[in-house]
Amino acid sequence: MRPRYVAFATLLRIATATIILLVATGTAYGQSNWIGAFRSSRRQDLMDDTEKRYIYTSALVAGQPLGSVSISWHCRDNESAFSVVMLNNPMIGNSKGQVLVRMRFDTAPASSGDYWMLGQSGTSVRMPKENVRQFTTLALKAVRLALQISDPYDGETLTNAFSLDGLANSLPIVWPCKP
Repeated sequence: MRPRYVAFATLLRIATATIILLVATGTAYGQSNWIGAFRSSRRQDLMDDTEKRYIYTSALVAGQPLGSVSISWHCRDNESAFSVVMLNNPMIGNSKGQVLVRMRFDTAPASSGDYWMLGQSGTSVRMPKENVRQFTTLALKAVRLALQISDPYDGETLTNAFSLDGLANSLPIVWPCKP
């Protein structure tokens, strides 16, 4: 591929991911800011006027953000939540709608893996809520997160790295969750 095409394709993926994330949350008319590698957003829900707050960052490929895979901290049903969005890689999961997720912070050994629930479209996964606080504590001490998501249905595996630069300063935007 030509270098201009690759740069344009990457920019297009980032723009598409941002638009889909905003549409999927049903929000508009808000504020967005960059803090390190994280984009923070506060938006008003058009249906119930509640404020939606989240922070997210895109996967890195050769040190540059790739908009088609991102991680997000946010509030879900007034509880802390963590999700991974994989726009171009829908998965099916096992009979319970789950995929196997392994993670690695910096140079620490990779985890053996846990099963996370797929979103309805198969393009996002949610960490079990009982694991979010401990995971976030580890993430706050790290510089980089590697995630590997494996689909038990067909064996497809997606592995990405994320910069955690700016997480400590971004997290207070979304947590603690407020009703």
